[in-house]
Amino acid sequence: MKIALIGGGPAAIITALHLCERQSHQDSAQNFVIDIYDPSQSMRGNLLKAASPYMLLNTTVEFTFTDPDNPQEFLNYLNDVLNCDVKGEDFVSREYFYQFLEFKISRTPRFSQYVHFIREDVLSVKKISSHPQKGFLLKTALQTQAYDACILCCGQNFKTIPSNQFSSSIISPYPASTLNQFRDEKLLIIGSGLSSIDVLVHLSKNHFRGEIDLLTRSAALPSVKKTDPALQVPEFAVFLADHNKGTSSGYEKLNSLVQAIDSYCQKKGSSLSYFQNYKPSLTDQLRYDYDLCCSAHNIWEDIIVDIIYALNNIWPDLTNREKDYFHTDIEPWLGRLLDAMPLKSADAILKLAENVPIQFVSHEKATQTHYSAIINATGLDKPSTSIFLQSLAQDGLLSFNHAGGVKTCPQTGRTKTALHLYSCGAINRGESYTSGSIYWTALTAQKISQTLLSR
Repeated sequence: MKIALIGGGPAAIITALHLCERQSHQDSAQNFVIDIYDPSQSMRGNLLKAASPYMLLNTTVEFTFTDPDNPQEFLNYLNDVLNCDVKGEDFVSREYFYQFLEFKISRTPRFSQYVHFIREDVLSVKKISSHPQKGFLLKTALQTQAYDACILCCGQNFKTIPSNQFSSSIISPYPASTLNQFRDEKLLIIGSGLSSIDVLVHLSKNHFRGEIDLLTRSAALPSVKKTDPALQVPEFAVFLADHNKGTSSGYEKLNSLVQAIDSYCQKKGSSLSYFQNYKPSLTDQLRYDYDLCCSAHNIWEDIIVDIIYALNNIWPDLTNREKDYFHTDIEPWLGRLLDAMPLKSADAILKLAENVPIQFVSHEKATQTHYSAIINATGLDKPSTSIFLQSLAQDGLLSFNHAGGVKTCPQTGRTKTALHLYSCGAINRGESYTSGSIYWTALTAQKISQTLLSR
């Protein structure tokens, strides 16, 4: 069997690990080839592109794994191989996960035998014939190869910002070495999500002493958390079940989830209003969130996992209008909590703010101000903007969901029921609430390997 993986980042590596592991327990004499196509010379993809010891994974160690059947593997690697002395609830540098992938490759049976890295861009993927089982022709600038199956792991591109809106040069924050040139300049960061947190943390660790403006739609950074608890909370499950009684529509289920969160917070002597309370300045808001976290008033931290599981369960049944309702009415405040920055990151940003003026600015002011550089921290674009994926959609090999992600079968990872074309990682945006996370990628990779190698 010949399998092509398009993209060479973490999603492709995790998928290849699952395929090799499963194949090694089957007929090892079978002709089995995995070709990974990616023009880059690393396995970093967008997730690990930072290449900075200061930029942390946003999930705890115990929620970072490549094998869903062995969720302690990353924790064991850190402590037993690297002697790091970390706990499951800790946040660590993304560089550790990159090293872990290299370690997994070295320990996975027959990986070096089965897997070949081809440093070329894929230009097109075509069905060999109208018969769905006949496989695909994959074309690059240098060659055309036939494959029994293709797996799309090509991730998402970073959003682009029209350069004619600003007078200064626009740069990417990744790799982080791009930021090392700045010491006392005036900078504009566009975006307020986790990419902007990456930038602020790296500037703090590099002792930046200039000025920073932030241009965002929300005028709020993510909240602050100590950990993502591994265990679900039975008490919250009771609240959720009570509020879900009699619900039928997606609107009702989403509102029941919000009511359950509020009921749980009130039971613990808190309130959702504590976490929907916006302060007038960036540093005031960050200090407020930081103090809530340090004083153990972040009651929602205990139920992060429960909320995410509930959203992932609800998500496939929501209509597009119900998802729009979630994004406009609920996610602006709930997303701040679920995508909260680690406490160590908040601490670094607060130390930066002691020496550097940091403020939110309007679009009008940003376009009228001269900056030494503008840092594009707006995050990843929709997969549907990819010309390559658009060509596959035009040929009927895949379709896009309401969020611009690739539609997949939740049981198999296939893009179409009868085709052996699969999709894994960030390009499955919108297929679940956490479709871009490492653990969801690992779950998808496992399903793909089970489906593909049970043929």
